[in-house]
Amino acid sequence: MAEKDKNKKLGIGNELLSQDFLGDSMKRTNQAGGLGGNLFNQLARLQVHDSQAPIVASQQKQMAWQPIINMINTAEEQRRSRLAAYIQANPIPDESQLFQGTGDLVNVTMQENNNKFREINKRLTFMNADHPEYAGLVSQMNMINETTANLKTDNDKLIEIKNQMIAEGPEGIEERTKGLGSKYDAMYDDILAGRKDNFQVINGKIHWVNPNAKDNEQPIAISDIPADTDHIYKNSFAEREHLKLDKLVMESKMLDPKMLNHRVKTLFKLIGNRGVNSMIFDADDDSGFYNSQEWLLDWLTSQGITPMENGLYTEEAINEFNRIKEEGVLSVGKNPQFGSVKNHFAKWYANKLMENKGALIPPLPPGKNNSTITPGPLDFDLEEESGEESSEENNEGDNEQNKGKSSSFNFFTPQFKGGLQF
Repeated sequence: MAEKDKNKKLGIGNELLSQDFLGDSMKRTNQAGGLGGNLFNQLARLQVHDSQAPIVASQQKQMAWQPIINMINTAEEQRRSRLAAYIQANPIPDESQLFQGTGDLVNVTMQENNNKFREINKRLTFMNADHPEYAGLVSQMNMINETTANLKTDNDKLIEIKNQMIAEGPEGIEERTKGLGSKYDAMYDDILAGRKDNFQVINGKIHWVNPNAKDNEQPIAISDIPADTDHIYKNSFAEREHLKLDKLVMESKMLDPKMLNHRVKTLFKLIGNRGVNSMIFDADDDSGFYNSQEWLLDWLTSQGITPMENGLYTEEAINEFNRIKEEGVLSVGKNPQFGSVKNHFAKWYANKLMENKGALIPPLPPGKNNSTITPGPLDFDLEEESGEESSEENNEGDNEQNKGKSSSFNFFTPQFKGGLQF
């Protein structure tokens, strides 16, 4: 009872109810037009109120989501702290021949295959090639050899992935992307720690089986995941290219909507779908990306999904986040008329760029006006390649990041005094 009174006093559990979404806005509105209640003063207040409506709506979204975001971030920080502690306690690369998490499993499978191989080989010794069972036994031997090769390849890949994560050190855990999806996060956590519970040999290959799998969810074959670990970390290449374009816009006096569309399309093609995914899910106070929480809320609303109930994410909202992470940014939601995730995000992103137009240009002396081009409706069609993501397009931005070189397309090439005009 005392604990409940303490929580009530501190406001714990009532974070949303205690927020003052409109206080400052109402003060500014009441102050507009001075004191008095004549028609002109009332119209002045109405004009201020209408002009602040989009800002108030954006602040309401941000403040309403913040308590939930804080809870999720706390759980994520605890998970990452455990992983960082593991790397700090085990800083030496694994030089063993068998991956710890699947060593026993591989040994048992290999022993069984070895016994079968000897038995088949003994039978073939006393059998002619035209014997009716000969072809079948040879096929079994080939399958055993193939399984042995597959297990060795999967085992070596798991050791290499683990050692790459260890080589990044404890600080590398903070650079892990939040755009992988919960099951992939759990799988890479198991690989790093060498946990055995969720690995199985299926059809002669090592698979990771999600302990929280939903209906019809398939195990993940180790042979299907990349051998490197670049994709599990934040996309610094995408962040750098975004900052270049953002700086270019802030130094520009004039923006042609068509040229802005072209710039955004070129950026998204340059950084690849993984880069766009990182822009969406890795945006936080420490990154250079725009805060994407507002876009996430807009996307959920467009799909007819209720974001929150009783101060928590709804199960449907969480499922939608994981769906986007696992299916990729080319996927569409329940309402396909809103386009793909990538197109929907691109429109929001272009509008955020527009908000920063000319932010770095010093104000002109009184009596002079900045000439601007008013943006029209932004129309995007980013999926030139229909269907699933191609590996070449996916890796385009990542290859640039690995090389440490920038593309020949340079977003920041000032040509006019006071910023580039396009």
